[in-house]
Formats: sequence, structure tokens, C-alpha cells
Amino acid sequence: MKLVTWLLYRLKLFIKFSVKFSIISLILLILFANFYSYSSLTKVVYSLEWLLVHTPLVQNGELVIPPIISIAFQHLHGFKILFSRASSYIYDDGYPEFEGKYHWNRNELACCQSKKELFHGQEKDPKLKCYVSRSLLMHIKTEVLNIDPPVVKYHDFLPKTHVDNFIQETDRMRMYQSKILVKDSLDRDIWQDSLIVNGTFVPHHFSGPIVKSFNYMQARIPAFSLHRAEQFHVKKYRPGGHYAPHLDFLIVNPEQQFGNRIATFMVILKPADIGGGTVFPNAGINFQPKVGDAILWLNMNPNYDFAQGSFHGACPVLSGIKIGVTLWIRSVGQEVRIPCPLKEGLPFDYKALTHPTWKDQSFWSYAQCPWQKGTKQCPSAKAKQYWPI
Repeated sequence: MKLVTWLLYRLKLFIKFSVKFSIISLILLILFANFYSYSSLTKVVYSLEWLLVHTPLVQNGELVIPPIISIAFQHLHGFKILFSRASSYIYDDGYPEFEGKYHWNRNELACCQSKKELFHGQEKDPKLKCYVSRSLLMHIKTEVLNIDPPVVKYHDFLPKTHVDNFIQETDRMRMYQSKILVKDSLDRDIWQDSLIVNGTFVPHHFSGPIVKSFNYMQARIPAFSLHRAEQFHVKKYRPGGHYAPHLDFLIVNPEQQFGNRIATFMVILKPADIGGGTVFPNAGINFQPKVGDAILWLNMNPNYDFAQGSFHGACPVLSGIKIGVTLWIRSVGQEVRIPCPLKEGLPFDYKALTHPTWKDQSFWSYAQCPWQKGTKQCPSAKAKQYWPI
């Protein structure tokens, strides 16, 4: 966000001369800088939304000059679609065509094409290791995929019985096509095809099997109170289904009584045959799970601003069906469970996820994966770290 900070500084200098000129210049600078640096106009949306929230032109959540900003915002998605489509015609990325492809840039699609998880192990950071914690005769196997923000993979998290019961419960529900509503240049509501998926929300206590799975998840992720999370969101991606890279962090008007989405927890009930991974382009991660695998990442920094590394997307499903369950965890009530670091500028400590020590020590014991014979290697890690089984 250094670019936005500099632009805000320039805005303060020019605002006294011409408000309209400053806003238009600012939008054009962000537009071309993002497109030149990342070949992606998706990030322009989040840059401008961040600008609307943090700029001095916003007071008490209301815009001081709404006409100019609203006009620019309405045209933004039109610019994004225009330039993205033009880029797709000029450059051949070698990726199969699918609806809404222009919402992805070449680098993001390249992450989706990776056949293996983009995990660099200790060559990238010596802290990227595998860990195992024991709770109530259960082994919780975690793998640190990223430090800032923390991204942790849970291997074999949900047992097959829970997976089957969850799928049976959701099969009886009607899933609707999830869409994103935006404004066009004429202030009309239009549905955007950056999200192609069928989904439905399921309460935590919808039925006996759902309650059992919810309690199972909470017992194994004590770092967060899942009771403070939104309802389960079950997503079913058919061939061509995808969700273009985005932030789960709510830029505009999150509910104050619940806070923002501090973390996202996702369990895979059924992986796609081909494609369908979850990519973090800024962190270089492609999460390609097995049945029952889960992933948890932080959407916020300790200062409660959004974490840039949490920018993620669901890759297009090329074959088969992908079914996932998501919990968006809200920040209010999580302060004790995942405290802020003592030093300014540090991310949340990933050890809150891999070292569940907040409970009574008599219930928990922790063992770092040692490098020794007779152990099982982390499936996706190039680092020489192993699980004791």
C-alpha cells in the first residue's frame, strides 16, 4: 500500500486547488500503476475501496463529495472488464476458457496451473515447518504455508464420517448460484461473473450431524471462537466454477458488534478431479487439498487493517465437482485467544494455530516434527521436517 500512501500525500497537496482534478488524477494513477505492476485491475478495486475508507474525504463513514467518488466507482468495474478482456486477447496464457476468465491475470492463472503446491519450505523461511499437537487422543497435523499473514494447512482434519454426514445434510438443501452485485456506469445493478458457484448458508446448529461437526472443529481449533463466526457457507463448484482473487476482509461497513473477518477457515468435503485449488498470489501458495483437509488464514494485521497476503481466489474447476465449507470468523471476542504481538509491525503469531497451549496444559502436549527415521514426511513440504506418527 505504499502507492496509496504516496497518492494520499499528493491528494492533500492538490485538494485545495481542484477537488475534481485530484480525484480523477488519483484514480488514473492507481489504475495504471496497478495494471503496470501486476497486470491486474482486480487489485485496483481494493486499492480504491481502501482509499475511500482511509482518506480524509470520508468522515464518520460518509463521503464528503459523493457525486465525484460515486461516478468514478461506477465506471471502475467497466474499466476493469475492458482492460482485462483486452489483455486476454493480446496475451495467450494457455489456460482453458471459462466464464469470467478476464477477472484473472496471467500470474494468478499460472499459480492455478501449478500441479504441486507452491511451497518453498525452509528455502523460503526456516519457520515453514510441520507440527503435530495431541488433544484427546487425536493428532492435529498442521503445516505452516505462510508467516505474514499466517496461513496454516490442516492435514486430514475432518474424518470421513463427518465429511459424509455433512454432504448428506447439504444434499437435501437447495443451493443457489452465488453472485456479486455491482453498479454499472448508469447506476444499474448488474451481476458480476467473478464468482461462479452454487452455495447456501447453514446455521451452526442446523441438525445433529452439523452440530457434531461444528463442535469437532471448535475442539481442534482453540485459537478462535467459532461461535463468533458467520454461518457455514457451503460452496459447490462445477466445471467452470471459480472465484476470482479477492479479499474476505470487509472493506466497507462491517457490523460493529461482530467486527471484521479476522480469519477464514475452510474444509474441503470433495476436491475437484482437475483444478479447483485455492491460490494466494501475493504469497505464492496453491492449496490443493485431499478430502477432509482444511486451511485457515488471517485476513487482518494486528492493527486490524487488512492483510495484503490474504488476497486469494478459488481456481477454476476443470473436471469434477469441488465442495467446500467456509467459516468467516469475526474479530470481536477473539482478543484473548489470539493476542496481538508485543512489538509493532509483527504479524499475528502462527504458533497460536500450531501450538494450542491456551487450554490447561494437562489436556495438551506439543511436539515439533523432528527429523528422524520412521516418520512420515509432510506431503507438500520440500523442507526436511517430518511428523512423528
